[in-house]
Amino acid sequence: MTTLAHPRTDGFGRPGGPRTDGRALLERAVADAPSHVPPPSGWLRRLFARDRSVAGLIHRYRLWPAIEHAYERATREMGPVRVEVSAEDDVGRPYVLMECVTGSVGGEALLDFQSAVQAESDALLRAEDRLRLSVFVQAEDIDVSMAYRARRSTQWR
Repeated sequence: MTTLAHPRTDGFGRPGGPRTDGRALLERAVADAPSHVPPPSGWLRRLFARDRSVAGLIHRYRLWPAIEHAYERATREMGPVRVEVSAEDDVGRPYVLMECVTGSVGGEALLDFQSAVQAESDALLRAEDRLRLSVFVQAEDIDVSMAYRARRSTQWR
């Protein structure tokens, strides 16, 4: 027996309107996200390689609840935010980088808020997967360095 989920029913036959929790926005951000995770070395590792995309990492490490919580908390506290998601690599350990760019003023209060959101998101993850999600909340007026822009513009193929 199969259960059909139609996009207009919000899953598994529950009638309702469009999602208002931001999940659709996050799913679009994940679908458009670049992956900066290099391919594995060696032909055998490439043959049996895991999915290096953001969606693959989110599924493998069960990151959706933490990502949704971080987005809901950021929008509740800061108002509308722009979400940028990418897959990054840190010394052979891939992780998902989620950036919430807000129009509010930055400063020490924003850093404290970012630390609180990261701690709350970590609490929703398994202990071994806490390094797999990095959440940043930053003001839109902050200018990033040239090295950061160059790293973001290159993409592993």
